[in-house]
Amino acid sequence: MDEAAWKAFGEWIEQRREHSGLTVGELAERAGVSRVWLQVLRKGGRRIEGEWRPPNPKSDALARVARALDVPVEEMFARAGRDAAPSTGATSQETSAHDDDGPEAVE
Repeated sequence: MDEAAWKAFGEWIEQRREHSGLTVGELAERAGVSRVWLQVLRKGGRRIEGEWRPPNPKSDALARVARALDVPVEEMFARAGRDAAPSTGATSQETSAHDDDGPEAVE
């Protein structure tokens, strides 16, 4: 996905978060991800030394965010440009909550 698509995805995440009535911290806690990681996702990436870097969320982390927002995992994956559920062999509902939740870099 390009920068515009990632930004649109981040805006969708933010809209879903606001609709759910969760703060950023509450969503991060429910999804088992860091607030910084969630911020990068919500902003559609980050700039490092003036260069845009796309988020690179792991499938398991995306699935956890989807469940925390009460949206279908398949919809989350489709909006994030992913074709399928996590490749762990588990269904989207069984995905491990202990997988790596992405980079801790700040903008």
